[in-house]
Amino acid sequence: MRGDESPFDPPRSARDAAWRSGGTVVLWVLITVLALIAWDLFPEHALFILYAYIFVSTILAMRMLAWMLVAGYPAWGWTAFDQALVRRPPPVIRPEGLEDAERAVRFGHRRATDAHTRLLPLIRETADARLMARDGRGIDADPALVRAELGERLWNVIRQRSEPPDRDAPGMLLDELAEILTALEELERR
Repeated sequence: MRGDESPFDPPRSARDAAWRSGGTVVLWVLITVLALIAWDLFPEHALFILYAYIFVSTILAMRMLAWMLVAGYPAWGWTAFDQALVRRPPPVIRPEGLEDAERAVRFGHRRATDAHTRLLPLIRETADARLMARDGRGIDADPALVRAELGERLWNVIRQRSEPPDRDAPGMLLDELAEILTALEELERR
């Protein structure tokens, strides 16, 4: 037993339990000797001494049995049954297409070709859906009306370009993408 442990803590191992039960046996022998001395010195209180001796002996025996039981079954704690009853958080369900959008942003940020083939079609599709929901016409309507609705910045991004940019050119900057997404969000509020 270490110095920071209480004698009432459960034993950590069978050796600890044996040591503690040995200490209990020594204590029981000491109490027996004291009871016999008290019996000789105070014979008129023999019945009271006997009851006290039986009471203390029972407490010591129960303490020793409890220590042995804890040492014999050190795995008390979470059983498979207890673990089965624990509520687990529900799995996170990501919206359909979110991974595709994340991938388009990741790739579109690195190379201009990916921005042209993956990210810009996604931005076009989003702008088209926003215009259709708000005005009932998409980006394929009259270019002058669409340009006025979207604003110059967003119009320059979504208009059709026939030629893809240089293959090794850097992709779209994240600040630029943030501005485009802000413009798309403001499109819904107008």
